Amino acid sequence: MSLGRWSLWWFPAGMRLNELAVCKGRLEEFAGEVFAPLVRADQRVKGGLYLRGLLLDGHRKSMQPMAGRLGVDHQQLQQFMTSSTWSVEPVRTRLARRAVAVVRPQVWVVDDTGFPKDGTSSPGVARQYSGTLGKVGNCQIGVSVHAASDTVSCPLSWRLFLPGSWDEAADRRARCRIPDQEHHRPKWQLALDMLDELATSGLWPAVLVADTGYGANAAFRHGLEDRALAYALQVKGEMTAHAQTAEPYEPPYGGLGPRPLPRYRTRPVSLREHVLAAGRARAVTVTWREGSKAAMSARFVFLRVRLAGRRPKPASDGVIGLRWLIAQWPEGQDEPVKYWISNLPADIPPRDLVRLAKLRWRIEHDYRELKTTLGLDHFEGRSWGRDTLPARLRCARADVTQGAAMTEFSSTGWIALFSNRQANVEGWDLVTRIALVADIEKGVLKPVTDYPDFQRLAYAHKVIGAIPASPGHRAHWDDFEGGVPRTETIVGWLVTEGAGVLPLTADGATAEDADLMLAPGEEAPSA
Repeated sequence: MSLGRWSLWWFPAGMRLNELAVCKGRLEEFAGEVFAPLVRADQRVKGGLYLRGLLLDGHRKSMQPMAGRLGVDHQQLQQFMTSSTWSVEPVRTRLARRAVAVVRPQVWVVDDTGFPKDGTSSPGVARQYSGTLGKVGNCQIGVSVHAASDTVSCPLSWRLFLPGSWDEAADRRARCRIPDQEHHRPKWQLALDMLDELATSGLWPAVLVADTGYGANAAFRHGLEDRALAYALQVKGEMTAHAQTAEPYEPPYGGLGPRPLPRYRTRPVSLREHVLAAGRARAVTVTWREGSKAAMSARFVFLRVRLAGRRPKPASDGVIGLRWLIAQWPEGQDEPVKYWISNLPADIPPRDLVRLAKLRWRIEHDYRELKTTLGLDHFEGRSWGRDTLPARLRCARADVTQGAAMTEFSSTGWIALFSNRQANVEGWDLVTRIALVADIEKGVLKPVTDYPDFQRLAYAHKVIGAIPASPGHRAHWDDFEGGVPRTETIVGWLVTEGAGVLPLTADGATAEDADLMLAPGEEAPSA
C-alpha cells in the first residue's frame, strides 16, 4: 500500500505503522515462541519490545533512538542485549527453524560482510580488508548463512570473525566477555561450524552456494563434501582441473617399500583453458529467472571436469570425481567472465544448474536491508555472542507479514477475501471493473477472478495519509486489562477516509478506544 510522500519521508527504514498494526497478533506470537527459552518474564517482555523497535520505522536502530520511538528507557534495551543473563543459542535455533519454514529455501548462501567502526571496543574490530569498504579499514567482519528462494531470503546464522590479533588481547577479550575457547578461525571454518550447528537442529541445505572467497578454498569444498552437502560455488578461472576423459594410472611396483599411489599422467590446466578449448560454439543460451524488467538470460558453457589443485581428493583407486564446470560467456566477449563448479547430479537440467548458482544474489539484498532497514550497522552491543542477534531477528519481518492482510486498512478501501488469506485491492480494471490484487511473485496486478479460491470483497478503512506524532502524546486507558490502568506512547496518526484520524501506539495497535488522549506534559489521572 502506498502512503504517497509519507512513505518516502516518514517510513524510510522499517515497517509502516499500519503494517505493524495489522501484524500485531502474528508479531506477538512470533516473539512469544522465539523468546520462550528465556526464563524470566521481564526478559521475554524486553525481547518483544526490542523486536518491535527493530521493525518499526526510523533512520537509526541503535538503542536510544529505538527506545525513544517505543517510549521506554533505553537502558532496558541496552541491558537486555548486553548484560542480561540469558542464553542466545536456543533463541537463534528457534529463529532458524522459523526462517526455514517461512522462506522454504531452494539454496543456502554463505558470505561475509563488513561493519565499519570508529573505535576498538567492539568484539573482533581490527584493521582488515572489507568488501563493503573495498579496502582495508577499521571494521568488524560477520560471516553468515542465509536461506534463499527466488523471491525471499533470510539469515539463519551469523558469526563474528575474530582476527588473530584478538587472541592475545586479554583486556579487550575480558571487556567483551569473549569465552576462553573462542579464538581466531578462518571464515570458511566459521561457515562450516554454522552448518554443523544448524544440522544439530535438524536443518540442512538442499544446495549451498557461495562466491569465490569460499569456492576457491579447497578445505571449504572438502568440508562440504565430507558432510555430503551439494554445492554450486563461484570460482576463479585460474583454478586447475583435468579433463573428463583423463584417467589415472598406477606406476609399476618395484618390490621395495609401499606401493606407489595411482596418479594422473596429464598436466591439469586452468578452468579458463578448458572452456576456451571447448570454444564458444559450446555455449548455449539459458534463461534462469524473470527479472524486474525482463527475463534474465545469458550464454553458458557446461563441461564435466576433475578438479586438481594442491589438495585433490581422489578415491582409493586414484580417480578424481567429476564436477560440473559452468562458465558464463557473453556474446561479444573474448572469454568467459564468471565460473562456477558444482557437485550436483550429472543429469540436472542446465537451467536449474544456473538458477541455483545465481541465487547467491539474494544475500546482497539481505545485507542491504539488514543495514539500511534494520540498522545492523547501528548495533551498540559490545558482548560476544549477541552482536549478530539483530540480523537473525530480521526473519521476523517475513514471518509476521506472511499471509497477513490489511484487514483494517487498505489504500482503496477494499480487501479481497480468499479461502485461507486476504489481500489488499490495489485498484480496478478500467474495462471490466474487476478488483485487482498484487501477484507478489510476478510483480503484477491480477484480477481477483483469476484465483479459484476467491470468495468476496469486503470494506476496510481507506488510508489517505500518515502523520508523525510529536514527542509526548500518549493514550490512556482507565481500565485496560483486569482493572489496571495503562498509558501508551502515540507514535503517529493514520488519516483514513470516513474514519478520520486514528492514533497508533509503538506496538502498532490503534488506540481509538482509549479513554483519554494526553498532550505533551499532561499527567495521566491518578487511580
